[in-house]
Amino acid sequence: MVRALLARARVLLTFASVDARAEIEAMLDGALALVRSTGAHSYEPQIHVERARLAGLLSDAPSRQQWLRNAHRLFTEMGATGHVERVAPLLAAAPA
Repeated sequence: MVRALLARARVLLTFASVDARAEIEAMLDGALALVRSTGAHSYEPQIHVERARLAGLLSDAPSRQQWLRNAHRLFTEMGATGHVERVAPLLAAAPA
C-alpha cells in the first residue's frame, strides 16, 4: 500500500498542477503513516524526496532544501548509495 500511495503522489506531481496539492499531500501523509505503523522505513526518504518536489512546485525553496536534506540523511544512514548520489546534486543545487 505504501508503494501505491507513493506512486500515485509521483504521478500527480508529474502530470497534475499545483491544484492537486491537497491530494498529493494526502497521498504522502498516508504513505508516511503506513511507514511508521508497519516499520517499512526504507520508503521514508523516498517520501521526503516527493515532498521536496512538491515544495519546489510551490516555490518554497527552504522547505524543498529541508526535505532534500532529510532524504539525503536517511538514504545515507541506510547505505542506499545510489539514492544518495541521485539526491546530492539536487541538494547542492537547492538555494540556501
